[in-house]
Amino acid sequence: MTNNAQTKAGGGAALGARSLLALTLCLLACSGLSACKRSALRADDERTQFSRYDRTRNEDSTPFIEDEFGRRTPNLRARLLVKD
Repeated sequence: MTNNAQTKAGGGAALGARSLLALTLCLLACSGLSACKRSALRADDERTQFSRYDRTRNEDSTPFIEDEFGRRTPNLRARLLVKD
């Protein structure tokens, strides 16, 4: 009977410690994820090896365009066209 009582008491304490550890790890992960708000690259940073070349020759295309409803979408067509 004493073996059973010790096992139950030890199991309950270990379970509490494990859940506390898991909760602490979850809180740390959530706080780390919420800290990443700003982008690593600014809008005027060079994105490719040809960005500076295009900008000096006034052939740089805008990264985003706005449609008639004011929604910003990536300007893929102008950025992926082959330049003469």
